[in-house]
Amino acid sequence: MNENYKSGIDCLLGRIMMRCPSGNCVKLLVILCLFFSRSSFGMKINADSLETVLAGEQGDARIETLVKLSNYYFRVDQFKAIKFAEEVVSLGDKNDDPRLLRDGNKFLAYSYDFLGQYEMALQYYDKYLQLLKAIDDKENISSILNSMGVLNRYLGNYDKALARYLEALKILEDRGDEKAIAGTINNIGIIYFYMLSYDEALLYIERALKLYQKLDSKADLADCYLMMGNIFTEKKELKKALEYYKKSITIYQHLKNKEGLADVYNNIGNLHTNLK
Repeated sequence: MNENYKSGIDCLLGRIMMRCPSGNCVKLLVILCLFFSRSSFGMKINADSLETVLAGEQGDARIETLVKLSNYYFRVDQFKAIKFAEEVVSLGDKNDDPRLLRDGNKFLAYSYDFLGQYEMALQYYDKYLQLLKAIDDKENISSILNSMGVLNRYLGNYDKALARYLEALKILEDRGDEKAIAGTINNIGIIYFYMLSYDEALLYIERALKLYQKLDSKADLADCYLMMGNIFTEKKELKKALEYYKKSITIYQHLKNKEGLADVYNNIGNLHTNLK
């Protein structure tokens, strides 16, 4: 998995959390897992053959095979991926090779992430992050910071998540990557929502909305309108909430996005209950 693919996963996860701030996201998570499994099938390598070859390999050839196996297995068999990635890290330590340490810690982080062992994943993401900082790889640094923000959010470590997102935002603004900037600003808004800082959440979601309007990213616009509806619901400004929910419906209908429509209709139902 390259960093762009990983960033795409985080974007999808972020969109799930935006639609389901209460955490009731089982249906969307199932769909996401199906997406991952199909992606893995399409990228399938002859892992059994590589494992057979690995038994007789030494030196650089063995290292290359270990990295390939780690890269493949973290999607389909995380325990195998961990075994191979740990050897990559061991060889990186032995040979004082930063590239191997980066690859090994990266695949360990991804494997524990997929297993849902987020504390362990964060430990390896942090090691990978420090190795990326050593070579000033700003593109991947910002991606990993966002990943760490997502996991801290899942764990309820909102202060840590916010710090990671803000660090990523600074890098992205220096690079001028508007799409990634919008996604990170959106993530910050969601964190403030979970921290019950609704005015701050609104400021960031509105900033993200303006960027998505500039980028003409309709799916993201719909999600922002949905999130603004959620914020105004919590602020007890229910008429404003309904206004933004209706805006999200218009776009979701245009996109034929049934999942988005289901989410917003559910939220509107809850809103009408509050109006009675």
